[in-house]
Amino acid sequence: MDGPKVNLKFYKVFKGTCLNSTFHSLIDNGVCSLNVVHGAFRIGVEVSGWKVKTTLKCSHKILHETLACREDYTSGIGSTSFPLFFCSTRWVDNKRVSDHLILLWQNIISLLRF
Repeated sequence: MDGPKVNLKFYKVFKGTCLNSTFHSLIDNGVCSLNVVHGAFRIGVEVSGWKVKTTLKCSHKILHETLACREDYTSGIGSTSFPLFFCSTRWVDNKRVSDHLILLWQNIISLLRF
């Protein structure tokens, strides 16, 4: 984001270009659209009723702050790949965190049964 005036100018030029191509309309998020997009993801996750935030935070915390659990995870499960840090203000950036946890989910479940 370069600033409000640059963003508005870019939007107007881009909108003019898109209307001549296959796009028919664009959503105007305003001058600082990144915060709007992060907020939309956050609200969507909260409304879904799934405990995404809690799951992502706790999975990282249990293996990051508890050395005994970390030792059990590496020796018992045999994995050296750990959940990534979750940031509750940057929802779009957390796609990588959630994708990584999906890959590790069976290991986390095995640790809890261990």
